[in-house]
This record gives sequence, structure tokens and C-alpha cells, in this order.
Amino acid sequence: MSKCTVPSAPMLTSRHKMLVPSILAGVPDMDLSTVPNGWIIALWFGVVGMCVGSFANVVVYRLPIIRKLGDQADGQKLQELIAKHGKFNLSLPRSSCPCCGTKIKALHNIPVLSWILLRGKCASCAKPIPIKYPAVELLFGIAFAAYVWSDGLSVAGLITLPVMAIGFCLFTIFLQTRRIVKSLAFAYVGAVVLQLIIINFVPGIYVS
Repeated sequence: MSKCTVPSAPMLTSRHKMLVPSILAGVPDMDLSTVPNGWIIALWFGVVGMCVGSFANVVVYRLPIIRKLGDQADGQKLQELIAKHGKFNLSLPRSSCPCCGTKIKALHNIPVLSWILLRGKCASCAKPIPIKYPAVELLFGIAFAAYVWSDGLSVAGLITLPVMAIGFCLFTIFLQTRRIVKSLAFAYVGAVVLQLIIINFVPGIYVS
């Protein structure tokens, strides 16, 4: 009688063993250059980057104002802004033209694309829109797309993207005001520490 043999389990290479914890963590490391239509994923991150760049413009412009007005003893100017707009923070009120004060419609606030379609001018007063705003949006879009394309997708790698955004806001505000915004500094340090912890103490989560 012939003996019944049980097929042995396939041998795992060192790379496979390193990828197992990464997959269990939910986001496996992925080289986009080897993935079918990987450029679409990179392009999607580019669009996300432009949206992040648009918000970075808001942070760089409003955060120093909020901090400066909040430092005043009587807070009179801040109260005037609140009385005029209802609220004044990073999300409210809606963005407006610095020349005519007209609220910018959502259709006219699409990163980069709206600036191109409007030919760099306000839809209401036709005054030029500073090129620095679409330039920042485009910079973020290119940076996000280039990063995920060259470095791939991983948990630790994706944390690099908000680190880049926070660092940009922190550095730009410092150049403009010569002051460090503590909330941004704490967020930046926290994100960097989290990234270092993941890279060094979570096995297999970051494979180069």
C-alpha cells in the first residue's frame, strides 16, 4: 500500500516574510512601476497633492492672522472679523478675492485648473490672481505624484506626505513672520516621530 503524502508548504523567501506583516497591517508595500496602470494611482495622488497645496495656501495666509489677532489683549480686530464673517478660522469664512472681496465659488476654486480657465484673473473684478497660489498647488501635486511613483506605497511612506505639507507651512510662515507656530511645530514633530517608530519598530512595514 502506497503511503499518502501531504504536499509541503511552499518556501517563503526573505522578501515574502517581510511583506507578510506589511499586508497584515493593511497597506502592503507597492512599487507602482510594476503595477498595471500604476500611473493612474500616481496621478490620483497628484490631484490629492494639489488639493493639499490649496489648503496649505489657506493655512499660510490665515494662521498668522489668527495668531496675531489672538495675541491682542482686547481682541478687537478678531471680534470685528467674527462679527463680519460669523467665524474666522482655517475653514470659515470661504475664500474671497483680496481685491474686490467677492466670495470665490467652488467652481472657481479648483486647484490649478480654475486659475488656468480664468486666465489668472478674478471672475468678478478681473484683477490678476497671484501666481504663487497655483504654483504652490502644482508643486504639491508634482511632489505627491513623484514621491509615490518613486518610493511606492507603504504606511511609513504615506506619512511622509503630511510631513511634507506641515513642514512647508511651518517653514513658509517662519520666512514671512520670523515666528514659529507651535501647533504646526508640534504636529510636524509628532508626524516625524510616528514615521520613525513605524520604520524602526514595526517589522516588515517598510521595505525598500
